[in-house]
This record gives sequence, C-alpha cells and structure tokens, in this order.
Amino acid sequence: MKERKIGRTLFKIFLTLNFLIELVIGLGMLFNFPVLAEPGFGIPYSSDMDVLAIGLGSNLLFAAAAILLSLVWTIRNKTEGASLGMLTGGLFVFFSLMAYAQMGSTQALLVDGVRGLLTIIFGLMAYNELKSLR
Repeated sequence: MKERKIGRTLFKIFLTLNFLIELVIGLGMLFNFPVLAEPGFGIPYSSDMDVLAIGLGSNLLFAAAAILLSLVWTIRNKTEGASLGMLTGGLFVFFSLMAYAQMGSTQALLVDGVRGLLTIIFGLMAYNELKSLR
C-alpha cells in the first residue's frame, strides 16, 4: 500500500509560509516599527509605542520559533510536530477572533483566521498520516 503524504506536504508548506510571515513581521516590529506601523497597520507612530513594538516583535519571533520547531518535528515524522503546528494555527484563529471582536477587523478575521484554520486542518491530516506510520 502506498504511503499517504499529501497532508504532511500541505502542512509543511503552510508551516513554511507561516514561519516566514511571522519572522518578517516580528523582525520588522523589532527593528523598523515606524515604517511598519503607519502604512502596514494604519497606526500613527509615536516614540511611546516602542515598548509595544518590542513586546509584539518578541512574541512574533517566539511564534516563529514554535512554527520552525513544528516544521522540524514534522519533517522527522514526529506527531508532536503536527500537534505543535495545530497549536500555532489555533493562535492565529484566536488572534483573528480577538481582532474582530475588539476592533471589528474583518481583514484579520479573513487573513489570519483562514490561515489558522487551514493550518489546523492540514495539521490534522498530517497528524493522522504520521500516526499511521507508527
């Protein structure tokens, strides 16, 4: 019987994209927040917001590290990689729901919510495939 790989492949692609997105935005927040804040998010910049940029950038880099760990574990055929990846997908869904509830941001709901749901769905597919390998 041929081994199924489509779930793992799609999951790894999504993890790679998520990692790159979190890494770029996190580094941008840490090192170039004024440029990222106004045109990227429509937030008028003031120097009082630098501490917020450090907190947000650090959290995004932590999320990128978790996604990278998930990717490495998934490549090594460990179910823990799929579990951690689904957790990061849940983080995106949580963020999108909170952004919508607090600010009415449908953009965050559509972009991060869909990205999170697809990561969870592909993570479940990958988890089932990895579990069948054992």
